[in-house]
Order: sequence, then C-alpha cells, then structure tokens
Amino acid sequence: MNKKAIAILGAIFILIVATLGFLIYARGHKSTKNTAQTNTPADQTNTQAPDNTAVTPPAPQPEPKTAAVKLTDDEVISPVLFFHGNGITYFNSQGQLFQTDLQVSGNSVLLSNKRELTIALKPGISKIFWPPVGNNFIAQFLGGSNPTPLSFYDGGKGAYVDLPAEVESIDWLPTGDKVLLVYVDSTGKATLNSASPDGSNYQTITQMYEADDQISVSPDGKSILFWRTKNRDATNVISFLSPDGKVYKPIVTSGYNIGVKWSPDSQKFVFGRRDPQSQNYQLWMADLSSGVVKSLGVNTIPDKTVWSQDGSTVYAAVPTQGTPGNGLTTDTIMKIDVNSGNKQEFVPGLTIDGEDLFLSLDGNTLFFKNNQDRSLYYIDVSK
Repeated sequence: MNKKAIAILGAIFILIVATLGFLIYARGHKSTKNTAQTNTPADQTNTQAPDNTAVTPPAPQPEPKTAAVKLTDDEVISPVLFFHGNGITYFNSQGQLFQTDLQVSGNSVLLSNKRELTIALKPGISKIFWPPVGNNFIAQFLGGSNPTPLSFYDGGKGAYVDLPAEVESIDWLPTGDKVLLVYVDSTGKATLNSASPDGSNYQTITQMYEADDQISVSPDGKSILFWRTKNRDATNVISFLSPDGKVYKPIVTSGYNIGVKWSPDSQKFVFGRRDPQSQNYQLWMADLSSGVVKSLGVNTIPDKTVWSQDGSTVYAAVPTQGTPGNGLTTDTIMKIDVNSGNKQEFVPGLTIDGEDLFLSLDGNTLFFKNNQDRSLYYIDVSK
C-alpha cells in the first residue's frame, strides 16, 4: 500500500474516533442537566407544573389525637378513687354500685375486673357523699317517690336509713362515724348539729343565722365554712365556724360568693364569685392562715375542680361555651398554680362537661365524669 492510501485511512480513523467522543460527551452532559432539574432540594417549596405554573405542595398534617379518653360505657354517679389508689368505685343510673381495678401502663389507663357489689337498690340517686374512711355513705335523691332527699346506707344492716326531711345540709367529720348537719324545724329555725350518720345521737351545737345555710367541713375537722344558697342580695358572705360553735367570723365579705372546695391541708379553699356584669362565676381562692383572698383567673365553679395532694395546684374544668348550672357546658382543662397564678391548658380533644374531678395518687392522671354522656373519662396531666 502506498503512502497516500495510508494517510487517507488514518484521517478516516481519526474522524471516527472524534465523532464517537463527541456523542459520548453530549449524552453525558444531557443526563447531568436532567438530573439537576429533577433533584429538587428537600426544603424547596415551589415546583414547576408542565404549564410553568408554580405549585405549592400541601404541608404535612399531624395525626389528630384525643387527649381525653373514655373509660366506661356506664352512666356514672359520684365516681371516686379507692383501694389505696388502685381502683375506682361508682354508682350507675339504676342505683347499682360497682368497683373496678385500675391499671396504668405508661400514659394509658384501663379499668378491669368490674364487679357489682350487692346492696339494697333505691332509685333516684343523684349524688353520693363518700366518708373520709369506712364503707358507708350518704346518698342524695332527686324526684321520684323518695320521702326525703338524703339517706344513710348502713353497710352492717345492708339497708338505707332515711334522714329527716328537715336536714338542709350535711357533711362528714374526718372520723367517718359522725356528721355535722343543718336542721331547719317547722318554724324555720336553723341549728347546727352533730349526729351519727343515721341521724341518731343528735346534739345541737349552735343556732344558724339563715335557713338556707350550706356547710363544708375541712378535711382535718377543725373548720366549718358556711354560706347561703338562696340569698338574693348583691353580697353573699362565706363565714367560718369552729366545730364547737364558739368561734364565728366572716372570711369572704365582698362579692356574691357560693360553693367551697377545701385543700387537703385544710388551710385554703376555692370558691365561686359571681361577676355582676356577665353573671358567670369566677374561681377564687382564700387562705385561712394568711388571709389572702384572690382570683385564680378562670370562669368556673368549685364543683368542677380538684386540688392536688400537696395543695399547690388546682385542676379545673373551665367552660369555653355555656354556663355551669344552666345546661351543658363545653370545657377545657386548666392546671392552676395557686401561688404564682401560672396556668397550663390540657385540651380534651372532644366535647366534655367535666364534673366529679379526682386525681390518681401520683397526680399524673385526672379522672372526671363527662356530663355530655355521663360516662367516666381520664386525661393525662403529667406533661
């Protein structure tokens, strides 16, 4: 082969190699460009639709969580903690008495081993006055054929003993074998009396000022508070009375006040004060030792509260809609530091009207009756 042919073949070879190199380079550049366009950074909020219109992807939505949890299908009356904190007892709407074991696992609570206690049935129970100690109780009745609104259940006899219709108000002494009661005779004269819970061993302590006085005995039994329930004046005083009737003094003297819930140490109590403009009740606190009386900054009543065991905190079902005592309310749960006034809200996540509040022994779980369906619920307040 001559030199001219060799030169032509060499040129053709170089041209082929150059062409292949260009094609490989072009394909690689296009792939890199496409990859750069499709791999959008994770924090980029806008992408381009085919018609070049900006599209904002939906924000991730948290899964809805219900903070309040239903424990019973029964309609419960006056539920209460018992058995050193490992069980709950309650009545149902038919007057049957039940006990259940309480099981706590992490933040979850379960009731198990539900059993009915065999007692005499008496229809129309609306409220139970549980004693500080012992297995007996006093039941309050509304309507029906009950001759009196109050009856003592004698566990030894297995029977209800009706209290006199003249008993206007009643509360247990801490021993659990005595009560204090306001007795109003046929002339309208009211007296404070001590008695056995079945009404026997009756002893008059002192005369009361009004026939509609309601009493509340402190947990240590050393203080009695009383207030009127039917007063129409602009001011309704809460007063102190010693158990022997010898010491009397007004404690809360301004505003229209009603209802009392004692702290466990018997030194403080919360009460309701009616706002003269809105007519709603605000929650206030009084301290017997310091004399301080102050608002806790929420609108609710003592019946929708419970104290922590150390007396530093009040948990309250606070209406966001409705008025307590005037139909159903829609509540949220508030934790209130009574010293600093700081508050923490626990949103139930469903519609509740909280009443009969009580805490587990460790204070981490708040139980309550929901008047919306009258069942027992709980909410974790350990956070």
